[in-house]
Amino acid sequence: MSLVERIAALALHISLSVLVWFAAKNKRKCFWFYPLALLLHAAVNAIAVILSRYVLSMWIILFVIYIMAAFCVAIAIKVWKKYSTSNVNNVKTINPGSVLSIIILFALIISIAGCSQNVTFSGSKTSNDNQFLVDFDILNTTVNSEMLLLEGETIETTIDIKKGKVDIMVENENGKVAYRGNDVRSCNFTIEIEEAGTHTFSVTGYKAKGVIYFKKLTSISENVSILPVELFETTDIQ
Repeated sequence: MSLVERIAALALHISLSVLVWFAAKNKRKCFWFYPLALLLHAAVNAIAVILSRYVLSMWIILFVIYIMAAFCVAIAIKVWKKYSTSNVNNVKTINPGSVLSIIILFALIISIAGCSQNVTFSGSKTSNDNQFLVDFDILNTTVNSEMLLLEGETIETTIDIKKGKVDIMVENENGKVAYRGNDVRSCNFTIEIEEAGTHTFSVTGYKAKGVIYFKKLTSISENVSILPVELFETTDIQ
């Protein structure tokens, strides 16, 4: 996901840099490219922030960003063709659109080569007071969540590892370890809490793919209602 976003960001920034360059090169005719570049950049940022707040699908947001990036690229190519000149006569000039395309392509290749090695997490994470779910296609970092647990409570644990290496640690704020597993495999088990406190569930992956699910089981005491006891005064029967 971060790689896809970076491609659009590079295309956008290179296009806006073309506008700024011509504004500096030809101040009389192209000075207004300065505020144009600023407005375009601000518009893209504002739209991205608004969409991220109201649109749940990240792919829809990226689609809109790509449309805006393509619009900026088209403006940059048109500006280049119109204002780029050559002072050398009888020399065949290079198509400026091709030059811009080569620059963007080269930047994208560098971005792909760099970002492909630095993807740390791709997936989803859901957590609350009763559960912690991590579903990941790529995990090269540590994700964690906190859960307030009482002594004697039980955590149902489901692990499904497709590939890679995953380490798991569950401990409270005092350093009391409830569970530690290195290079865990697919399995199901329960974790018994021996000391009450806020427990941190940490999942660390190395080129890993899979699903890990922690769920707090409802204790028996929470399901049993306490019935009121009526007291009766006893009398002696004579």
